Amino acid sequence: MSTSKSIVNWFEAAKPQPTVEDLSVQIGCHLEEVSEMLAALGLKFQAESMKVIADGFKAKNKYYLHKLSLCLNSECQLIELVDSLPDQHVTGLGVLKFLKGLNITSGDLEIIEEVNESNWSKYNGEGLPCFDENGKIKKGPDYMPPNIKQFIKK
Repeated sequence: MSTSKSIVNWFEAAKPQPTVEDLSVQIGCHLEEVSEMLAALGLKFQAESMKVIADGFKAKNKYYLHKLSLCLNSECQLIELVDSLPDQHVTGLGVLKFLKGLNITSGDLEIIEEVNESNWSKYNGEGLPCFDENGKIKKGPDYMPPNIKQFIKK
């Protein structure tokens, strides 16, 4: 099975019938990762600003749910949203590929597989996801963090 299909299966197992609120939480999780990237780049103010937005989506804040509903009900905005997501996937892979210090001969795809395996470990021993109070999939009792160091050249 491809890593992409495994990731899709991970979400389908967790949320077989996702709601608008689930979508809001997932957008928040996505933006939280962008916030972490900005923090890693030393852009503290921008990271904190992005985290505020991410937290609003994850908390299903009425303002962000309203903005999301407007987007979902506007064909033009929805097309732009859908178009942006594969582009973000492609550009994220490009960043991995171009990062100096990584084992870029095969490390970029191996890193994604490593993180995917770690994400699957968030499920409990019965194969069920663990959720936080907002419905975000959280680290379960068998969670194993990804070993990213193995891909970094010394």
